[in-house]
Amino acid sequence: MAGRTDSSDVFPHGLRHNLPYLMGVYIAVNAIDDVWLVVDGPDCAHFKGQFIHGRHDWTSTLYRVDGRHRILFTGTNAQNVSWNREAEVTGAIERAAHEQAGAVLLTSMPLCGITGVQYDRIVAGTAATGSTATPRPWPRSRGTRSSVIVGSATPWQSSAT
Repeated sequence: MAGRTDSSDVFPHGLRHNLPYLMGVYIAVNAIDDVWLVVDGPDCAHFKGQFIHGRHDWTSTLYRVDGRHRILFTGTNAQNVSWNREAEVTGAIERAAHEQAGAVLLTSMPLCGITGVQYDRIVAGTAATGSTATPRPWPRSRGTRSSVIVGSATPWQSSAT
């Protein structure tokens, strides 16, 4: 076919896989058994975790048969993203902070992060409730070009502080 190029001409080292930042976050959470993650975002945040659970690591505990999944999301969508979502974020953190959780991490998708939600204040309020888990805000992606490697390195930097 005229004008068609072989992919090896365009990508001599193979196709690039630009996995999103959140995938790196999930890989990091998957590596620590007692860490639970709350994602302020729509339900597609939930489905991204299935890439790891079903393809990357068959022994992953991100999803469980009994419904106590280690990834929780707030259910934010295009209609309610501009509303006050503090109750949804707080509720998700409280659901995640139970006896099996050693730590609860909070992150957001860019859709939610740009709206100015004060995650530090929400985390400080839920930490005062006396839960055994320690909620921590997870540093957000540094733009839309952040890679999976940056996403998986961020929790280690965050937990060291």
